[in-house]
Amino acid sequence: MTRWQAGAQPARIAAVVLALVAAPALAACGSDSTSTASNGASLTISSSAPPRSIDPVLAADAVIDEVDVALYDNLIDYTADGKLEGRLAQSFQLAPDAKSIDITLRDASFHDGSKVTAEDVKYTLDRIKQLGVGVATQVAEYDSTTVKDDHTLTINLSKPTNVFVGALSHVYILNSKLVAKNAGADAGQAWLANNDAGSGPYELAKYVPTQTIAFKRYDGHWDPATKDAIAQITYRTIAESSTQRDELLAGTTQASENIDPADLSQFAGNKKFTLTQLPKASGTYVIFNTQKGITANPKVREAIRLSYDYQAHLDHLLGGYGNIATGPLPSIMPCRAESAPAMDLAKAKQLVDEAGVSGSSLKMVFQPIFGEQQDAATALQSNLKQIGINLKLQATTYTDYLKDLKSVDSTPDMALIFDNPPTADPGSMLFTRYDSQFVGSSTNFSQYKNPAFDALVEKAITSGDQEQACDLYKQAQDILIKDSVVMYMADHATVVVSTVKFTGLKQFPAHVGWVPQSLRLG
Repeated sequence: MTRWQAGAQPARIAAVVLALVAAPALAACGSDSTSTASNGASLTISSSAPPRSIDPVLAADAVIDEVDVALYDNLIDYTADGKLEGRLAQSFQLAPDAKSIDITLRDASFHDGSKVTAEDVKYTLDRIKQLGVGVATQVAEYDSTTVKDDHTLTINLSKPTNVFVGALSHVYILNSKLVAKNAGADAGQAWLANNDAGSGPYELAKYVPTQTIAFKRYDGHWDPATKDAIAQITYRTIAESSTQRDELLAGTTQASENIDPADLSQFAGNKKFTLTQLPKASGTYVIFNTQKGITANPKVREAIRLSYDYQAHLDHLLGGYGNIATGPLPSIMPCRAESAPAMDLAKAKQLVDEAGVSGSSLKMVFQPIFGEQQDAATALQSNLKQIGINLKLQATTYTDYLKDLKSVDSTPDMALIFDNPPTADPGSMLFTRYDSQFVGSSTNFSQYKNPAFDALVEKAITSGDQEQACDLYKQAQDILIKDSVVMYMADHATVVVSTVKFTGLKQFPAHVGWVPQSLRLG
C-alpha cells in the first residue's frame, strides 16, 4: 500500500456551493433589514472576464475552470490545506511504481439522471488525449483506462509520475452518452462550449456568452452538503473595476473578486460590506536568464534580490492585500521551503562590486497592462541604479515573452511576470519551471540547469510515497533559493467584497480563480 490513497467522505462541497446557515437575507446594501435565509436564496457575482467556452477540456484556463467546477465533478481534488481527497472517486490508490491509479467510483448521477460510470471516465480521458488541447498538457502521461466494472477502473500511465494524480483536479467527468449524441465532427467541442454534460452540484440555467452565466442547484448531487446550497448563482461579466464597485454600491450585485486595490478603500470600514482576503496560488516574480550575461552569475542575481523593497510592494502596489513571497512556491502550496527576502542595499552593492559588474546594463521585460508590473518595474529600476546596475525596461506581451524563451540567446536578462503552478501539486511547478530538460521550451523561464536539482525533482515525481516526494521537493527548493534562480516578490490574494457575510470561505490551491467551495452565509 502506498501513502497516495484516500477514501474518506469529503468534508467540503465540490463547486461554487453556497450553503446557508441562519444567514442574513441577500438585500440591497442600502437596507439594514435581515432575516433568516432559506436555501431558495440567489446570489449575483460580478466577474471581470467571461469564459471563451465552458468545454471542460479547456479547464486549464482559470476563467473556464471557475465555471466548470460548478457544473462538473472531478475524480480527485485538493482540500484548502493542499491535501488530496476523493470526489467522484470513493477511493483512489497510486501504484508503488507510479504508473497506474486504481479508482473506485462513488454512486453519483449526471444532471439528466443517468449514473456516472467507469466508461464515462474512460471517455473523458480518451477525449482529452484525442483533442490534445487545454488540460491535455497536464495529463500528458495518460495512456489508457482499463474498465473493470461500472464502478472500478485503472488509469494507466505512459511513464511513472505522481504529479498526474493532482492533475486530475482539472479533469471534469463528462456524460459520455450525452456528449456522443451531440459530438458532431469535433468530438463535441462546439456543443460543450455552450451546454452542460456534468454531474456537479449546479446545472446550467442560462448562458449568454460574454455577458451572463447562471447556475441552478442540482438536487440530485451525491454530496449531502449540497442540499442546503443557494438555489441560484449568477455571474455577470463586468470588465472594469470601477463599474464592479458601483454595482456593489448600488446593490445590483452581492459579491465581487475583481475590485482593484485602489477601489477597495471605498468599502473598507463600511459596515454594509465585508472584505474577505484569501491567499491564492499565484504571485509576482522576476525571472533571471541563468545561462547568459551577468545574470548567469548567482552573486548578481542575489544582489538584485537584495535591492528590492518587498514591504513597499505589498503596502503600496497591492494595498496590503496578499503577502511578501517567502519561497519559490506560492504560500498556499504544500511542501514549501521558505527563505524570506529582505532589502539590504549595502550587501547588494558589495556583491555587485565583487562580481565586477558595476556600471553594467540589463534589460527587463514586463506587461504594462498590469499596474502592479508597471510600478514594480519602475521601482526595481530605481533600486538597481543605487547599486550600480542600469535597468532598461521593455514592454511586452505574455505571448511574445513565451516566444523569446525558445532559445537562451533570445531569453531576456530579466522578466517580471505573474505565474502560478499548472496544478496544485508542487512537482508540476518545480519540474516544468526549472528542470533542465525544459531549457529552450516555453516552461523553463530561467533556462535553469542543475543536475542536483533535476535528480531530486525527478525522483520525487516518480515516487509512490507522498511523504518522500514532499521532502525531496523541499530539498530541491533549497537549491533554487541558494542559487537565487528567481526573485519572488509577492504572493497574491483574492479579495472578495460582498454585501453578505461568509463563513467557511476558502481558496483551494487547484483553482486559481475564486472557487467558494464549502462557503456558507452567516
